[in-house]
Amino acid sequence: MEIDRKTLGANHPYVATRMNNLAWALVKKGDYKSAEELFGRALEIQRKTFAEKSWEIANTKLLLGACLKEEKKYPEAESLMLEAFPIIEKSFGIGHPALRPKSSALWISMKPGESRTGWLPIKR
Repeated sequence: MEIDRKTLGANHPYVATRMNNLAWALVKKGDYKSAEELFGRALEIQRKTFAEKSWEIANTKLLLGACLKEEKKYPEAESLMLEAFPIIEKSFGIGHPALRPKSSALWISMKPGESRTGWLPIKR
């Protein structure tokens, strides 16, 4: 990622993509705090390049929401996911794997009693 920053510039969208990939690896390792920071930095970069309702920003929000869910920060996770789902649906259609139940998407349940929506899909 450092080479990409030096070659493309610190605010290049590809650098944000690399940050998302690294952040997701950190989520899988259980390092949620570091992952959350990287997702936040990726969003900062993406907001300089893309519209707020772009699929790129929605994808980062979806991943950050999954990270927050793992940290049991349910209200924040749900808020981000609910922002992201309509954008993903509009961009790619209802059949997109991140939105399709019991297929290639992983569906998770928020903490009982805290989700207005019940089951929420998380792209993994």
